[in-house]
Parts: sequence; C-alpha cells; structure tokens
Amino acid sequence: MQVADIVMAAAARIAGEEGGYVTLARVQADPEVQRHVMSSSRVTDIMGELEGYGLVRMVARHPVPTWRVEAA
Repeated sequence: MQVADIVMAAAARIAGEEGGYVTLARVQADPEVQRHVMSSSRVTDIMGELEGYGLVRMVARHPVPTWRVEAA
C-alpha cells in the first residue's frame, strides 16, 4: 500500500465521522498516517496529489487547512 492510499483511507474514515470534511491536524493525528508520514508539509503534499485525482478538494487554506472528501 502506498502512502497516498494510507492518507486517503484515513481522510475517508475521518470524513465519515466529521460530515465529509477533514483538517490537516486530524489527518496527521491518525496513527497509521503518523507511522508513514513525518511532517505536516508532506501530508499537505499528499492531499494535493489526492486533489489532483479528484478524491479531495481543498476548501480552506487558512487558518486551518481543510479538505472535502469527494470519494470514499
């Protein structure tokens, strides 16, 4: 499983609990993500990759990076 798949799985899981939205802090706090990704900037990069695939969409950059999960 690639790191992007791990981050997407965490985002989908969190989005199910949070009404479809995820924040950088919530994704980064996921234990599986913590095991594979060391920095918040890398999580942001991966979320950007997922956005390119149409799986998530950034809805806020400041004050808290937030994405809407388009596909679970």
